[in-house]
Amino acid sequence: MTVFCQVRRDRTAMERLSKKEGWNFIDWPPNLSHNRQEQIVRELFSKSVFVCSNRIHALIIGLTEGAQAICISSETELKVRTHLEHFGLAIVLDANAFTDYNELESRVREFAAQSGQLVRASAEVSNLAVRVRASIGTGG
Repeated sequence: MTVFCQVRRDRTAMERLSKKEGWNFIDWPPNLSHNRQEQIVRELFSKSVFVCSNRIHALIIGLTEGAQAICISSETELKVRTHLEHFGLAIVLDANAFTDYNELESRVREFAAQSGQLVRASAEVSNLAVRVRASIGTGG
């Protein structure tokens, strides 16, 4: 498991979480630009089976890089659910259903193991997007 912050204000909490759980942490130092951090995160996602987050942009970027999106949400946090779950783009886990991170990690790994077909489909969509951009000359 690797933890990173998608928004700077999450930096301290994500670093603390990674240390507590023994997970890898990708820092976002104050002197690193937003564009450079996005490149680092996209590189990570391109090698990832899944992205687990409550942040919609992190999940969307993960999907575009070929990773399965696993949304951690609750009944009061509807933004991600209504955007990604509606189209079948994310597996949604209820944040209130877990008593600790080990239980959450176990459930995420279970979904990841079952999501091979979704990961392959997501990778195909990502590759198609690259080909479409190349054919219309946008490159990005």
